[in-house]
Amino acid sequence: VSVRRSGELFGTLHTVLFSPEDLQLMKQGPAERRRFLDLELCQLSRVYYHNLQQYYKVLKQRNRLLKSMQKQRNLKATLDVWDEQLEQYASQVIRSRSSFTETLSAIAHGLHDGITDGREELVIQYRPNCGAEELRKKWKQNLDKDILYGNTSHGPHKDDLLFLVNGNDVKLYGSQGQQRTAALSAKLAEITLIQQEAREKPILLLDDVL
Repeated sequence: VSVRRSGELFGTLHTVLFSPEDLQLMKQGPAERRRFLDLELCQLSRVYYHNLQQYYKVLKQRNRLLKSMQKQRNLKATLDVWDEQLEQYASQVIRSRSSFTETLSAIAHGLHDGITDGREELVIQYRPNCGAEELRKKWKQNLDKDILYGNTSHGPHKDDLLFLVNGNDVKLYGSQGQQRTAALSAKLAEITLIQQEAREKPILLLDDVL
C-alpha cells in the first residue's frame, strides 16, 4: 500500500531511541524539547498529529496576514477569522501536551529514583508559553508588536519543557552526568507510557548509550 505522507506511518511501529544526541534535549533551546513532545505524541495519537498540523498551517496563514498588515492595516478585520481557528487547535495541543507531560513525569520520577539510588528527584514540567484561555487576550495585547515583526509571539510554538533535578533546572545547574541520566530517565519513561497507551511494547533502540 503506497504511503502518501510520512504522517501516515505514525503509530504503525512504536519505537524509542536513545542516542548521544539526546543530551541536546537538556542543552539546546525549547525547539528541541517541543520536538521531543511532538514526536512522542504523534506516535500515540493521530488526533494530536492532525491538531498540530492544522495549528501550524493556520499559524503560517496568520503570520502571512500580519506581514501584509504592515502596509495594509485595513486587513485587521480578517484577523479574527484566523484567531478563532488558531485558538481552537492551540487549545487542543496545549491540553494534550500538559496531560502527556504529567504522565511522563510521574513515570520518569520513579525510574530516576531507581537509577540514582534515591539520591536525586526528577520532575518534568510543561511550560506553556501561554495558557489556552489567555491566547486571544495575548494576541490582542501584542498585535502591534506582532505586526511589526510579522510573527505571532504567543502560542504552543513557543512552549518549553523544564527538567528539574532536586528542584534545580538541569539545563543550567546539572552536570553532564545528571543531564545524561535525566535524558535516559525520560526516554525509558516513554517505554512504559507507550505500553500503557498503545497496549504494546515499543522497540528500544540504543546507540552508544555508555
